[in-house]
Amino acid sequence: MQADPNSPLPGPGETFTPTSVQEAAQGLRALGNAGLRAQIGAVHAGQQKYVQISTSGLSGIKTYAPDDLYITVGAGTKLVDIQSFLAEHGKQLALASPWPATTIGGLVAANVNAPQRMLYGALRDMVLYTTVALADGRVIRTGRPLVKNVAGYDLTKVFVGSHGTLGLIADVTLKFVVPARTRRTLLMPIDDLRQGLIWSQQLLPIALVASAIILCKGYQVSNMPASNYLLAYTAEGLSSAVEAELAHVRQTLEVVGGPEPYESDTLSGTAIWCAMLGEAIMHQDLLVRVGVPAGDLLSYLQDQSIQLHAGSFIADMSSGLVYVMPGMSEVGDTHTWLSGLRQLALAMGGYALVMSEPEAFAGKLARWGYEPEGWRVMEALRRRWDPAGVLVSAAPFLP
Repeated sequence: MQADPNSPLPGPGETFTPTSVQEAAQGLRALGNAGLRAQIGAVHAGQQKYVQISTSGLSGIKTYAPDDLYITVGAGTKLVDIQSFLAEHGKQLALASPWPATTIGGLVAANVNAPQRMLYGALRDMVLYTTVALADGRVIRTGRPLVKNVAGYDLTKVFVGSHGTLGLIADVTLKFVVPARTRRTLLMPIDDLRQGLIWSQQLLPIALVASAIILCKGYQVSNMPASNYLLAYTAEGLSSAVEAELAHVRQTLEVVGGPEPYESDTLSGTAIWCAMLGEAIMHQDLLVRVGVPAGDLLSYLQDQSIQLHAGSFIADMSSGLVYVMPGMSEVGDTHTWLSGLRQLALAMGGYALVMSEPEAFAGKLARWGYEPEGWRVMEALRRRWDPAGVLVSAAPFLP
């Protein structure tokens, strides 16, 4: 479909691939006028009734500003391509994704944060500026690449985690950083969950240059003995700072009776996170993200130890996030299991979100299971910017 008003509109199950933000805005308005609904991203099970919107025509590096430490890219640009470009200039985005095909627009819309945000900050803090096509035919630009927004609400953050419901993100401006000179990880095999939780809590207060403290089940390192759980502590930065921090970690573990850690300069907590989540998606397994206040994570994991026993999980100890892969195949059993996870999470002021699911589960599990904070504000914006109701919530993780 092109911007030409005489071009035929795509039908349900067909794809609209705009090549400019103006074309995207005009196309969305035309779809609304025709009473059609659309979804941004790849086609997923049960979604053939919508027009699919691809951002592949909105890709590429638009602006690279090395002196000001920002880059502007089309929303359809793959994260790996951006990282490759920046690596040639000795820079990087402090972002990661478990899926090679992930675009920067999909990452922003889904608000995906790897464990390394412990050191570098969340995705919402890295997005400086966006250009968005609204469903009513308008184009808006939010934020500033250099000047901090101090007047009113920072509208840019509205689109971080919007799941494609408020508009089509056409381009994104992000901060980049210089890669750390040194990155090393201490790996600790653990047989008892409770002990692993206690040791990880002992390590959190000493973290200064740590980029990940994770506790996981279902991940084995080839040169280490098999264990029920694995605790990983990654530190990165100046060599002297990393060495000092890891020495402090070793000392702390020795005092509390912890295991002698193995050391790796190739593996990291974020790499483990990418591997575990990527495998779940590749095999179309159920993947649930649980979020609770970081201070309540220890209590949550202890209370849910039976729920977590059967499958695999990875707990990001600094952020209060747990990614759970139960390996379940029966919808009824899964619904009961998910309800159990959610009940305690909601009581703690958190959530349990279905990130991905097998095709057999499509439409049978509630993705959110609650009304997110700020949902009414988002819904009011959606009604104002998309009065025809063109845009349907996309799958949480857009390729």
